[in-house]
Amino acid sequence: MVGLRDRALIGVMVFTFARVSAACGLNVADIFHQQRRLWVRLHEKGCKFNEMPCHHTLEGYLAEYIERARLAAAGRAPLFQAIRYRAYGRGEAVLNGVRLHRTNAWTMVRGRARAAGITTEVCNHTFRGTGITAYLENGGTLEKARQMAVHASTRTAQLYDRREDRGHA
Repeated sequence: MVGLRDRALIGVMVFTFARVSAACGLNVADIFHQQRRLWVRLHEKGCKFNEMPCHHTLEGYLAEYIERARLAAAGRAPLFQAIRYRAYGRGEAVLNGVRLHRTNAWTMVRGRARAAGITTEVCNHTFRGTGITAYLENGGTLEKARQMAVHASTRTAQLYDRREDRGHA
């Protein structure tokens, strides 16, 4: 369960360019169907709402996590919850109903990166750059990336463009 939660959380940050606080702030009801697509409603800083359709990969991550965690009918419950370990049995990790805090998400991201053999420093903000760069590499526009990331200007969105670092600019 924890692996599915972590994959879905990282997916939200990569595919929507969401800040970690917006991703951790999602409720189950913020994931909804519209026109045969799964959508996400992010509550960004400055009391801004950002609704967008999910990339098909993210749609799969969220659908599997919500189904396996039995959250479909949870409505206003936090989508990404902290975990507790059951005292009996094998110490199974279960969601505890409490919203995952962004600092705990950062700890999770660092642990997942280490486990994947990534030696460079990684943080929650890394996923905004990764997502924006991949979006631009695949033909997306800087203006649309700015809108998705809820940046005030394209200059801010440009700071996340890592194509030159990858040799694709």
